[in-house]
Amino acid sequence: MYLRTPKKYQPGGGRRHVSKWSILLFIVTGLGVILAYLTWENRETLHQITMDLIATAQSEVAVAQATRAAPTPTPGPDPMICYSQGNAAYETGDLVKAIRNYKCALDGRPNDLELHTELAFLMIVSGQQAEALEVADRAILADPTAPAGYAVKGMALDWYAYATGQEDLYGEALAYELKALEIDPNYADAYAYMAEIYNDMGRYQDAYEMAEKALEIDPENFKAHRNYGTIEETFGEYESAASWYEKAIRLNPRMPYVRIQLARMYLVMGRIDAAVDLLVQSVQITSGDPESYYWLGIAYSTYKGDRPAARRTWETCVQVDPAYTLCWQKLGDVLLFDQEYEQAVSAYERALQLGGDSPALFYYAALTNQLLNKCNEAIQIAQQGLELEDLEIAEEEDLRTIINECQSGTFD
Repeated sequence: MYLRTPKKYQPGGGRRHVSKWSILLFIVTGLGVILAYLTWENRETLHQITMDLIATAQSEVAVAQATRAAPTPTPGPDPMICYSQGNAAYETGDLVKAIRNYKCALDGRPNDLELHTELAFLMIVSGQQAEALEVADRAILADPTAPAGYAVKGMALDWYAYATGQEDLYGEALAYELKALEIDPNYADAYAYMAEIYNDMGRYQDAYEMAEKALEIDPENFKAHRNYGTIEETFGEYESAASWYEKAIRLNPRMPYVRIQLARMYLVMGRIDAAVDLLVQSVQITSGDPESYYWLGIAYSTYKGDRPAARRTWETCVQVDPAYTLCWQKLGDVLLFDQEYEQAVSAYERALQLGGDSPALFYYAALTNQLLNKCNEAIQIAQQGLELEDLEIAEEEDLRTIINECQSGTFD
């Protein structure tokens, strides 16, 4: 689970592999999707042109789907068993296991729109946006005449844009939602996703309107409740945000990322024990979600002042998910505080290897090496930190201080 911060946190993803079928899909639907956006802005003059292009695109995609060669069968797990196991894992809230089994089921259910859409959604909220983009493409290919694939593709683009800072993708994300609504003007999920896209674009009034529209169509749409809470959180309306998150959890208790958001609200509201309880529940539901461990450690260290408990929590986190960067960084912080410098250096090194890019990480990694009289390593890390974009003046000064002290030998 990877929450966007302050709305959702996302670690950097790997390079996305794009299959030839995804490329074909981009070619035949790209004009339809882009013109969907233009149609919305110029409905009266462009409506007929757009609808003709959409019909052509759908026809070509349908032909591509019909003529697509079936993959050569290879021995492996039974897709039906994988699908059943995925459903069972989803029902318990173990999204990691659900994703693994749904992936296994894909080859045996290439035209299952619901499977592809659900898998894409779970991957998005679990921090796997790049791969989710391709699964969303396959969802569209499974049924180009249904709104679900286009809607989840728009969500994937929104979260990917937020994670990578590619703000130009927000317009494309919005266009996919508009395409979904052309197919079904009452598709509540598309309105819910548009609320989040508009919120990320800073178009807050539009965000509220889309969330309200989704709830008007489907009062029990948990995505709309959650996204309404996200808008409220953006404005610092923490009690209201908490109320919306609580409603979302009641509607769908399987989604740990909403529990984490609610726990964050409880923390800033001073309801520390309630936040800890929620995060412990999230860990239990997911059989060890690393982000739940991360925030549980924050609750212990920052809000309860229980550093040993925080350390145990982050140690468990990196055992559960050795690639979870933030837990390695926080573990390094607590080890540094405990003056266990060698172990702290190892934790920071791992966080840097995994792509950690916060100025604080580079500073404390350099400082810990300096404390061990490893000034060559300290200087190298500090110099790398100076290459980060948008450094604050104080952050740059801290890194330069380490370099200067190491070079002059004045550090005591």
